[in-house]
Amino acid sequence: MRKGYVRKRCVICGRDRAHVHNGFISTRGKCAECGLRAQLDNVDGIASGHGPIYQRWRLGIAISQYRTEVVGALFEAGEFTDQPSAALDEQAGRA
Repeated sequence: MRKGYVRKRCVICGRDRAHVHNGFISTRGKCAECGLRAQLDNVDGIASGHGPIYQRWRLGIAISQYRTEVVGALFEAGEFTDQPSAALDEQAGRA
């Protein structure tokens, strides 16, 4: 989105600005209810150690602490479920 764009609908539930609490939609396009729900889902996923949010967090920790070649080897070994190759390329300076 271009800077200064005022969103008209929630990207998750699709409700119009007039039908959400206080008419507020965040910069990322979520109404207050959907934003809070997404935040709680993220916290629950990391705390429980399951799901795509946990996998993304785990990958970020692995990339920040180890070389990207090691993380790539972990993908080949099947340690991670889905490989975000763009993130690996960016970390390796190949972007």
